[in-house]
Amino acid sequence: MRRIRLAERCGVETAKDIDEIAQLPPADGEEIAAPPVSSNGFDREPHEILEVAPDASAETVKAVARRKSADVHPDGDDPDVEEYKRIQKAKEAIIGG
Repeated sequence: MRRIRLAERCGVETAKDIDEIAQLPPADGEEIAAPPVSSNGFDREPHEILEVAPDASAETVKAVARRKSADVHPDGDDPDVEEYKRIQKAKEAIIGG
């Protein structure tokens, strides 16, 4: 709610503009708590998330994504749903689904 009121005072009209304002660094020069998300929705390149070469084959990408997903799968011993989703999105971005 606070973001919306700030956006109204600043004349912001779109959700994208609101997110851009929310990511401005504080006035005292400290760094932003979270890095801005790139236009593709990732904080890093998809191949960096999977730790594969940019030109890795689809088979390699699938195998690495499968291994990494198993470590954080929601039904596993040490679940991390957000990381699991991030791995799946990175795989899809690289191989197209």
